[in-house]
Amino acid sequence: MATLYTLLILWGLFFLQTNLYLSRLLGGKMPDLLIIAALYAGLVWGKEKGGLLGLGIGLVQDILSTELLGPHALAKGVIAWLAGEAQRHVLQFSFWVDALFVGGAIVVDSLCFLFLSTLLLPELFPLELFLPTFFSRFLVTLLIGTPLLEGILHFDSRWKRRGERAVRGMDRYGSIS
Repeated sequence: MATLYTLLILWGLFFLQTNLYLSRLLGGKMPDLLIIAALYAGLVWGKEKGGLLGLGIGLVQDILSTELLGPHALAKGVIAWLAGEAQRHVLQFSFWVDALFVGGAIVVDSLCFLFLSTLLLPELFPLELFLPTFFSRFLVTLLIGTPLLEGILHFDSRWKRRGERAVRGMDRYGSIS
């Protein structure tokens, strides 16, 4: 059942990402919802399985895009692995923690893309185009992605059980016993 829920979430996010109506609705700015898919993979499936799932998500995004093959796969794999590693150290998640995860994931995704693009195609990738698109993409993805991640995690039974285990293991001062 958990695998089916994950497949439905990933299919839904891929569908929304490729839906042109959503970008027209947002004034031509398209959020990168596959960052949310990579975060979900890392947070719920852990750093190993989530990292591989994130790598697969990015590889599909690279195959479907007309850009370089590899930057999205690297970025989504790193995002999922980092989210899987970081979730072990966060005792309580809230909307603001999710926003911090989404914002950090957008920065990691953009830096991976910038690094590989300038490394492989230095003459075709001007830095002057990167900064304005980064800020608009950051805002749109953060504003749409944070509530989306919050909603996806809210309905995931594995995520709820993890939260209950973390709360049960804490004493009244908030330290783990």
